[in-house]
Amino acid sequence: LAEPGNLSPLAEVVAAANGLRLETDFKATLAAAARLGGLWHQVDKLEGREPREPRPAPAPLPPPVVEPPREWPPKDEVDALWSSCTLTSESPEVDAYLRARSLNPDLVDGRELARALPETGALPRWAVCQGGTWRDAGYKLVIPMYDATGEMRAVRVGRVVDGDGPKRRPPFGHKAGELAMADVLGRAMLRGEFKPYRISIVEGEPDFLSRASVMNDPHGCTLGIVSGSWTKSFAERVPLGGRVYVRTDVDAAGDRYAKEIEDSLRRRAFIWRLQA
Repeated sequence: LAEPGNLSPLAEVVAAANGLRLETDFKATLAAAARLGGLWHQVDKLEGREPREPRPAPAPLPPPVVEPPREWPPKDEVDALWSSCTLTSESPEVDAYLRARSLNPDLVDGRELARALPETGALPRWAVCQGGTWRDAGYKLVIPMYDATGEMRAVRVGRVVDGDGPKRRPPFGHKAGELAMADVLGRAMLRGEFKPYRISIVEGEPDFLSRASVMNDPHGCTLGIVSGSWTKSFAERVPLGGRVYVRTDVDAAGDRYAKEIEDSLRRRAFIWRLQA
């Protein structure tokens, strides 16, 4: 900055700014200048303190943990569970549950829309919930879920007795989206084996079972969706020029599902939004 006998204008400015006099406060002026410049080791030296130890650099942050994307449950395990299930009419609890909702178990069975969880035997490791296994918690109605090619890739289960927790569940710890329910002609459409003239899309398992079990249109099919079901791949399976009847619930979620469907089919099919 300056020697005592050779003062610079900068030294005079620093001294004046700090209320100091160069003739008597030269060291304090140097300390003030060093402080302004961030020279803390010089400040400590001028003020009679030991030099500061340099602060250690902060430890680097660990890289963020990226969870691998979830997959559907192994297909062989899904197929094995489905094969072990019984007809809904053979399970007193499932039969009573369906009849209480005006659903005919014989029609549900005949159209392969759902089955009943077996009363005994091992279950897949993903067939669990907070109350134990699906069987322990009363989740005994088993509904198959299909991908956009018509392959069964997972199931959803419905609770048929009173209890806590959601009424329906997907496999624990696995991806549940991008799958839909489908009746026999809906599955044929997804496989590319059938071009229906009319496609009904309903929301939720009860509405799907209700509509699909009474549908007798040889030129139509029924698909059932839940949150995350509908994708571009499903839209591409709808025949060009088909008539699509969207029967989602009249609420915020149902409106959102309907818009997703309408946007994906805008130039592919004729669309009607109907009350569920």
